[in-house]
Amino acid sequence: WRAALALDHTAAGAHFALGWVYRGLGDPERELRSFDLAYELDPTRNACWYRRAQALERLGRLEEARASYEKAAELEEPAWIAGWSRALLASYVAIDGDHERALGMSQDTWESGLSAGFFLRIYLLHGFGVVAGLTGDEAPLVEARQLVDEYFTAPGDAGARDLTKAYERYSGLLLQLGAHRGRLQPPPPITDEGRRILLAHCIDVAQDGIELGQDSAWLWGNLGQASYFAGDAETAVMALTREDELD
Repeated sequence: WRAALALDHTAAGAHFALGWVYRGLGDPERELRSFDLAYELDPTRNACWYRRAQALERLGRLEEARASYEKAAELEEPAWIAGWSRALLASYVAIDGDHERALGMSQDTWESGLSAGFFLRIYLLHGFGVVAGLTGDEAPLVEARQLVDEYFTAPGDAGARDLTKAYERYSGLLLQLGAHRGRLQPPPPITDEGRRILLAHCIDVAQDGIELGQDSAWLWGNLGQASYFAGDAETAVMALTREDELD
């Protein structure tokens, strides 16, 4: 991408791609600079607002990151950017201590119709998981699971309504939060009880997905990792062995 920019330094797409490279290299300063240049050269490249927010988080500039998410949340296109940004803003509100407002924002985002499809849509539930992790209350996870089941079993396009794939992504989201990973940097200050219930729900979702009859390496992997973090070494070894066989 540097070679491409040497030929044309005004190529917004090359700056954007270079931002991704710097992200992979763990260089958030250059990552941020690349996304800012991409947007400066092409103000229609709305994804820059979301990507720069992530870079700002990694730099510890959280207020600026939040402001960038707020800008991204107002955008109409691409819809997944607005959806994910609203979901992460709800998580910021939860970390501030306003759990009811965070759940309301998460519910509104889910109902907005943004980010259709199993891959994009599942991350709209991020705020539910953060509230559960912060409070140790599993009620938000019960509500989120109900939303997943209702949406992905409703009539519609088969690619967007695949419950097994939804469980792959949803168990992965719970695993990220329960293992203190995830899209927010630094991760939310999850409590010990919150971690326990996140991992327990991850295990339940993964097992339910496996019982649907499709041998998914992704589900076995999530089951294995969650079991490991939950202290169940026997199940972890069994599940990760099965993941390896399927991979």
